This record gives sequence, structure tokens and C-alpha cells, in this order.
Amino acid sequence: MNETLDKLRRLQDDDSLIGSLKAEISTQPQKLAEISAKRDAAHAEVKAAEVHLEGIEHNRRDREGEAQTEGERLKKYKTQLSQVKTNKEYTTMLHEIETTEKKIGDLEEQILIGMEEADAGKTRLAGAKASAALTEQTCREEEEKVRARTADAEGELAAAEADRKGLAGEIDAETLGRYEKVRSARRGIAVARVRDSICQACGGELLRQIYNDLFKDDAIHTCPGCQRIIYVAPEAEEGKG
Repeated sequence: MNETLDKLRRLQDDDSLIGSLKAEISTQPQKLAEISAKRDAAHAEVKAAEVHLEGIEHNRRDREGEAQTEGERLKKYKTQLSQVKTNKEYTTMLHEIETTEKKIGDLEEQILIGMEEADAGKTRLAGAKASAALTEQTCREEEEKVRARTADAEGELAAAEADRKGLAGEIDAETLGRYEKVRSARRGIAVARVRDSICQACGGELLRQIYNDLFKDDAIHTCPGCQRIIYVAPEAEEGKG
């Protein structure tokens, strides 16, 4: 392989690496956003559990307040019961006492249910907090890895771009312009390997004369099918020789 072809091939390797590294670096913000979303979801679950428990506790306190009010009312009714003077008043007061006692019984049952729900709510909250703590640790580790890889990739990118700049400066302007034009038209692949007369980029078969010329001179040849700059592998050259 002549020197210019070798530089073009290496230039393409640099361009491929640069493209790959830029693509990788561009995904890092999204990766960090996804990690942050996991953290937010864990915190949201804690908040939801807290709100749920707070609602249960608030409802239980309301029932306890109502039960206390009804208890005071019951005491008042029982006091009044001894003061009534007619059977009608007595019957009415007994009905009020019975109704109030039933309300108190219903409220006490609701309070017991609320206590059970509160226990379940506390268990849910404790689990959510433990899960959030674990998620936080995992997220921090993942963020560190992403940021470390980003720093490494940026270093690799700078090195590849420097190498590419050096190689490009060693290639004549006409050949470099030709390379850039083909690379732009062929999705970043301007240089293709030929094996047994077949272009490995487009699959087209070269005429025997073109294939033989690849071994004979230092000229830059292109594939008639895809117009990429073509070369033969070193082992093919040795076999040809």
C-alpha cells in the first residue's frame, strides 16, 4: 500500500472514531437525565407515602375528635335523663342516648381501622425511604461512571482530532478534497478495502484490469460502483507478489 493510501485509510479510522466519540458524548446528558429521573421517581414515592400516611392520620384524628364530642354529648344526655319529667321526654332522651352510643361505636371502629391503616402506611413509608436511599446510592455511582466516561471520551476525541489534523496536513489538497467529497456522499466511508476483486463497501466487482492496477502503481484508484477510494489488503499484495 502506498503512503498516501495508508494515510487516507488512517484518516478514515480517525474520522470513524471521532464520529463515534461525538455520538457517545452527545448521549451523556440524556443518560444523566435518565438517572435523575430514577432518583426523582424514588423521591416521589416517598412523598406519596408521606401524603398517604398524613391523610390516614388526619382522618383518624378527626374521628377521635368526633368520638370525644359524642362522648361529651352522651354524658350530657345521661345527666338530663334523670331530670326529665314526662314519659315522652324520657323516651326521647333514651333514643338520643342510644343513637349517640351507636355513633360512638361506629367512630371507635373507624379509629381502629385507621390505626391499622396507619401501621400499613408507616411500613410503606419506611420501605419507600429505604428504597430511595438505595436508589440515591446507585444513581450517584452511575453518575460518576457517566461523568468519568465523558471525560475519557473527550480526551480520546481531542487526541483523535489532533491525529486527524496531523494526517490531513500530510495529504495533498487535491487528494484530501477528493476524500472529503466521497466521505460526505457515502455516509462517512470514503476508503474501502478490496478483496478478490470485490469492493467490501458496495459489493461491486472490479474489472480485472482495475484490480491488477491496484498492485502495480501508486495511483489513487476508485471503485466504479461507489466511487470510494479503494485499496488491497497487505496480505493480498503479498499473495499477488
